[in-house]
Amino acid sequence: MPSGTTAENLRRLTGLVDHYQPAHLVFLGDFLHARQAHTESVLGQVTAWRESHAAMHCTLVRGNHDSRAGDPPLELNISVVDEPYLLGPFAACHHPQTHTSHAVLAGHLHPAATLQGPARDRLRLPCFIFSKGNAILPAFGEFTGGYTVVPQLGSVLYAVGGQTVWRLP
Repeated sequence: MPSGTTAENLRRLTGLVDHYQPAHLVFLGDFLHARQAHTESVLGQVTAWRESHAAMHCTLVRGNHDSRAGDPPLELNISVVDEPYLLGPFAACHHPQTHTSHAVLAGHLHPAATLQGPARDRLRLPCFIFSKGNAILPAFGEFTGGYTVVPQLGSVLYAVGGQTVWRLP
């Protein structure tokens, strides 16, 4: 893993937590990429972050990488559940899917949209995908790729760049 990605992810997450002050944070899977990520450096940084946000409840909805990486260490005080994790009107899932009674919030795909400018100008940005009863969120981590998506009939894409979110045509 590239050096510094854990620190950058935790810095960004801290900014969001400090701004929004959530009582409960839900991770939609793939908390750690592989068992090899259970290093003293990575876990030390995550432990320090978790200790500084000890009052906030955290839940991990297991994703495909979590099955290989294993659950986070118990001392991180992160509840671990399988999908779907029902929370109010939402079903928090790692894999995009439908649910009979709840709107689904999912990860897994790491969607990205390519914006085409004049000539050969192009920009690729993470994006949200909204369709009936389903929202696929962009990846949060610095060490994630992106799956370039093409808008499908009935879906809407929202690109994310800097501090702005744009609805795409």
